[in-house]
Amino acid sequence: MEVLQVAAAHRAARPELQSGSEISNAQPRALEGTRILIVEDHSDSREALAELLRRLGAVTVTAESAQEALAVIGRQVPDVLISDIAMPGLDGFALLQSLNDHPAKKAGRIVSIALTGLSDPQHARRALQEGFDVCMVKPLDLGRLIDYVASAVRRIAGQSTD
Repeated sequence: MEVLQVAAAHRAARPELQSGSEISNAQPRALEGTRILIVEDHSDSREALAELLRRLGAVTVTAESAQEALAVIGRQVPDVLISDIAMPGLDGFALLQSLNDHPAKKAGRIVSIALTGLSDPQHARRALQEGFDVCMVKPLDLGRLIDYVASAVRRIAGQSTD
């Protein structure tokens, strides 16, 4: 578990920035088939991140609230949960707390990534204490996000074949 400082999703999702962006070194299909649920109350950030991850082969589903995310998870469990912490209503901490009893989460088959715009280290510490696998501070460093997701999914896949 680590705290990563992560460049704005909307910037890297713009095609005109692709060649010089953080994702230029990423494998074109680095996240092929990875099911990722993005929970973010700001629609521009949510949709830009989803588009970027789809370009890398991920299957993305988005939710604008924790309540909507729980409904999505009830239909299909993601491999990766990327959730903003500060959201109206139920926040990212409440979402993860609700998810902690899910069999897939208990078995370590859901990678959970907290996003926060708050750079104070206490927020990242709390995210880790609450059970997130990692906390990334906005603006996102997309290369590090992609590397972390790809590595975590490979690690989980290796565990499930043992």
